[in-house]
Amino acid sequence: MDAIFHVMVPLLFLLLVGTNKKRVLALLPLGILPDLGRFFYIRKGLHSFFFVFLVLMVIYLLNHATRKGREMKSVIAIAAFYLFSHLLLDLGAYMALFYPFSDTTYALQARIVLVDLFPRLVLGVSSGGLGELEQGIGGILSEPGLGILLMVVMVVAYFKIKRKEASK
Repeated sequence: MDAIFHVMVPLLFLLLVGTNKKRVLALLPLGILPDLGRFFYIRKGLHSFFFVFLVLMVIYLLNHATRKGREMKSVIAIAAFYLFSHLLLDLGAYMALFYPFSDTTYALQARIVLVDLFPRLVLGVSSGGLGELEQGIGGILSEPGLGILLMVVMVVAYFKIKRKEASK
């Protein structure tokens, strides 16, 4: 998945459900945090459940003294959504989901196909060693990603214009 979509997809979902905009924007970098490991050649460690829980624990501890109850729960929920959505959006790629406890990488495939005009869910799991992981700097936006991004921009612009017209 393109890096831009690791930010845009969860951001749009959170805004569509009416989540606090300040918190959503403040936590936005968490959407690409696992990909920052590419710059340090540690992608295997940042695309794991252990890393996600470690980041959530750090956020909890940092916010524990300054936030109370429901506010802190909201911050943790938004952070968890960004981090887990990153893993979900990378489902087809090899990830060391249980690193550092296991060096095995997993690629999870899920497709809906038509068989005799009936939809069928096809699930698969591939596993391998750490050699399957792409280390180094990856792409930011592919050609299909750019097309999807432009469609999202057009839809957002349409709804903004429609909202302005309705308020007149």
